[in-house]
Amino acid sequence: MAYWRLYYHIVWTTKNRLPLITEAIEPLVHRVIGSKAQAEGGRVYALNGMADHIHLVVALPPSRDLASLIKAVKGSTSHLLNHEHGIPFKWQPGYGAFTVGPHGLDAAIGYVKGQKEHHRAGTLIDALGRTRIHLRGERRS
Repeated sequence: MAYWRLYYHIVWTTKNRLPLITEAIEPLVHRVIGSKAQAEGGRVYALNGMADHIHLVVALPPSRDLASLIKAVKGSTSHLLNHEHGIPFKWQPGYGAFTVGPHGLDAAIGYVKGQKEHHRAGTLIDALGRTRIHLRGERRS
């Protein structure tokens, strides 16, 4: 049996950062994301967000690739909302992904769980606030 500790903090947004994740559908969106991430082999540690974006802290075994996980999670959420619930919904292409060490895992989990409070209080992670992740993956400060 392989031993691994591969933790990721992943962030992605709704199409054009529109506030599509309303209070009414947020529990459904989170449930679908969490279930699909687990079905893809991930272990979900934290999941939260705002009306225009999602944060996910997940462990992923080396046999699974991050891009496939995100594609499956975003695709299943959009499909469910659009086709089964009749709610127009789209994700923005791309995502931001940050590795988290075992010693930083609790801080990442706390940060994601406290998303709404961080946004209200303006206490976002400085590095995320200063760095803008673009669709093609290039970084700009």
